[in-house]
Amino acid sequence: MSLDSMIVTHVVDGVPVNMTLAQKNEMIRNQIVPEPIRLVMIKTRDNCQFCRNPHGDTQVSYISFSCHMGFISCPDCYDQMIETRNKWIDDFGYGSVKHLAGKDIKIRRSSGQIEDDWTLNPDDFMVFYDGGQEIVSCKKKGVDVIKNVFVSELIELNPM
Repeated sequence: MSLDSMIVTHVVDGVPVNMTLAQKNEMIRNQIVPEPIRLVMIKTRDNCQFCRNPHGDTQVSYISFSCHMGFISCPDCYDQMIETRNKWIDDFGYGSVKHLAGKDIKIRRSSGQIEDDWTLNPDDFMVFYDGGQEIVSCKKKGVDVIKNVFVSELIELNPM
């Protein structure tokens, strides 16, 4: 008898259920949602966060281009990766200033001048921390200028 065909008991919603070890492992694997990882120094073939037997060129989807964070999948799991990325962005992207996504926002430049032609960076959904303070990436509209801004300052300058 192989290990995968061994019968085990697993509790599902408080009820003991007999199943093979392979079925239990598959059920657990399907419940676990991969977390974003660093997308540097990764295998470029046969690499996937979503299945056990990946094959083909590695696909990537960023949640933070500047920090090289995101998800990886094989071609067969690409749609699942995109769905997981989109759910991660919906659940965690931009942290407590998510309500400012897609809107024009005001930021304070290093000079002290306040400008109102900025948006949350559409290529960087992560919240960073510096000295315990949350920071998000913002982008000036129409030009390729990026600025990391304290969330507390964004909330002050862009009240709900």
